[in-house]
Amino acid sequence: MKSRAARSFPTEMSLEEADRKGFVEYGTVTGRSRRVGRFDMEQATEAVRVNCPTQIALTFIDRLDPEARGARQLGELNAEARRFIEELEGTLKRPVSLVSTGPEVYDIIDLREAKIP
Repeated sequence: MKSRAARSFPTEMSLEEADRKGFVEYGTVTGRSRRVGRFDMEQATEAVRVNCPTQIALTFIDRLDPEARGARQLGELNAEARRFIEELEGTLKRPVSLVSTGPEVYDIIDLREAKIP
């Protein structure tokens, strides 16, 4: 297995930066801190090319818009979060049909009826 430093993760944040932003997470089995990073549009584009999904489920939007936690409607997101979703759809040419807004099962914006014919 490659060492942590040897695995490519171009948008990885330092543990200190992740901690400042409140992004530190720990593995449930190992208890080690997880690696976190900013969204990588290049990697998302490659994932769409390889996997050919018909739609996208977006998680952690509450990290971009903390006030979105628990939102159930698109209009409850701030302008930056809505722009990000539009940019994602435009770049990846796929609809974002589910948007996770927090850790609870019902913390989700379901756009499937509006975006999937």
